[in-house]
Amino acid sequence: MDDRKKQTEAVRTRESSFTVVRAVVAGYLVYLGFSLLRGTTDGGTAMPLRLKWFFSLLFIAGGVLFAVYTWRRWRRFSTGQEQSEADEDPGSGEDEQAQ
Repeated sequence: MDDRKKQTEAVRTRESSFTVVRAVVAGYLVYLGFSLLRGTTDGGTAMPLRLKWFFSLLFIAGGVLFAVYTWRRWRRFSTGQEQSEADEDPGSGEDEQAQ
């Protein structure tokens, strides 16, 4: 039983770490999009204006969509863990009382 709890805790820790990394990547994509968009007003590069707008919006949309994906995955994982823990608690108590 302890092995199962350790394994569940390891999975939870790993998923939490992945969630943080995904959130940082999503934020960075949005940051890149806004930085590129800000560069369109400065006129600092030789890239055509339409191309700057296209890639700016592409990075921003990609970052936002990746953030939504990350949030939904985290929410699904956290609710799934809570349900499985709730299912295990009553069963473990009955097993200990029966012995």
